[in-house]
Amino acid sequence: MNTTMLRKTLIFGALLAIAVSPILPTVRADAGQWKDLISEASWEYDSYQVERLATYANMQGPFELGGVVYFTQPAKSAKGAVTDKVDVTIFKDGQSFLLTDVNDGITEKVWSIAQDDRFVFRTPSTDENNWFVVSEFNPVTKLFTELLQPVKTADELSFMTLATDGDRVYTSMLHTDGKTSAVESKLSVHDYASGYNRRDFTFTLSAPWQEILDVREDNVLTEFHFNDGSKQLIIVNERARSVTEIPQSWGEAHESLVAAHFLADGSVQFFKNYRMFTYQLGDEKSVEPGGALLDWSVDIDEAFQVANHRMAWVNPDNILYVSDVNGVSNFGKVVNREYALTSDDIYFRGLDGYTGFNFATRTWTNEVFLVKDQKDDVQIGIDYENNIWYKNTSTNRLLNIGFGNDPLLTERDHAIFRGADNNIYQVTFAASLDIAPSNVEAYKAFGEPTIFLVSNNKIWTVPNESTFYSWFNSFDQVTEVTPATLSVYKDLYENVGTANYAPGTRVKSTANARVYVVGQDGQFHWVTSETVANSIWGTRWNKVINSVTPDQIWNYQIGTEVNSSNQIKTI
Repeated sequence: MNTTMLRKTLIFGALLAIAVSPILPTVRADAGQWKDLISEASWEYDSYQVERLATYANMQGPFELGGVVYFTQPAKSAKGAVTDKVDVTIFKDGQSFLLTDVNDGITEKVWSIAQDDRFVFRTPSTDENNWFVVSEFNPVTKLFTELLQPVKTADELSFMTLATDGDRVYTSMLHTDGKTSAVESKLSVHDYASGYNRRDFTFTLSAPWQEILDVREDNVLTEFHFNDGSKQLIIVNERARSVTEIPQSWGEAHESLVAAHFLADGSVQFFKNYRMFTYQLGDEKSVEPGGALLDWSVDIDEAFQVANHRMAWVNPDNILYVSDVNGVSNFGKVVNREYALTSDDIYFRGLDGYTGFNFATRTWTNEVFLVKDQKDDVQIGIDYENNIWYKNTSTNRLLNIGFGNDPLLTERDHAIFRGADNNIYQVTFAASLDIAPSNVEAYKAFGEPTIFLVSNNKIWTVPNESTFYSWFNSFDQVTEVTPATLSVYKDLYENVGTANYAPGTRVKSTANARVYVVGQDGQFHWVTSETVANSIWGTRWNKVINSVTPDQIWNYQIGTEVNSSNQIKTI
């Protein structure tokens, strides 16, 4: 080990236990504390409902952690004073739940990384002998579980950082060294399932700051700050009693260490002075992939995204990179830094529009919008004009549902976004969106008279009521959508002009007794006799016959004569 970097040898010694109960109390989230969301305005559409939730307009967010969508505001208990606590409002199933006095680190990326994307949070303990309470919310069961209440010891001064890994909670605390009386930091581990605890398992004698950044399989990734202000990334394994300094991570006080995290294979990636490095345990040095630079012109918290042990970022030349166990991949130029990393995919706006890439299948998709969030087969996102979009990938239902920013799915059938007026809007999706489109559907834009038919990736304009009623029984069957949605339909589908009468429609000339039937080929076919007509339609002969002029008939191509009931099936 390089002692000039560590400054002091790390010594393992006798350890004191921090008391913690292995019994995990759970609290039902529906025990009188969940409240229905209250809307001040509501709009009903064919397949979704939009509600304005003005109550939450002054909160920060929305944020998402561990599949949980939430907002924050300064803790009311602070009464205007500067505080590190926030009140957190969780959205779930059209309801809200208020958590008070939560540590404000819950909104930071480093917290998400350290908790392995679980909704773990810290609140004050009601027992003055304990430091705090560590709890977890499970969005599937809607249960809150208390994980840990560490007991205060005489040498401890204050809390520093916290991370979770499986049943273990790791903490770093500021304390007074019993031998030197120096103020230093220490790492401790608490296994809340077994009750095992180990205090100060690195016994660092001269590191005033040890920040836990990530944990994976007993390896604790920690940023050490030494007395002279220098810093270094260290991997500490409590079970193996090993301490490993990461090559190329040491730096002076003014140098930066950013976005350090474990990959799925246990290797570590980090930026030092905006240059990417990867380190594999056991190697002599870290590897630097060429060109993988972080953009120093962007606020550091906005410069990268981490999800499912992957990291995405845009370099100063607007090139999108994604790193994982397979290395660092270049996805090309992005427009306006528009990209979103999810647990399974990367989405971005390239020079040719919006694109998606799935890491498991290694397949590409063309998208209408930048997908920001997805649950099962439902996606939500935003385009460059701030239109909010919904897509059901099973049924290919696509809808523009509003205008604003920050769209997130609270669950599969609810979404929220912040509107252009800064209010919060909730969208509830109808079950009909899970039904695949019928062979032919009719759409029109809100407030516009023109109706369009959509079928088999083609779109037609409906010229008149007579044509419309050959396809549908009522104008109630027309789905009204936003102009943005209709515009996308026109771009997505092949425009084949003006719609004809529906196949099977009977058309009678106003000039003579001739009756025509519209075939599957779109042509008018003359029915040779009433006997043939009766054999085809039976009692329906006198029900629906559209009277048209000879000119209207000749606007369509005249096909073969229909002289048998079997022939109608083939035309």
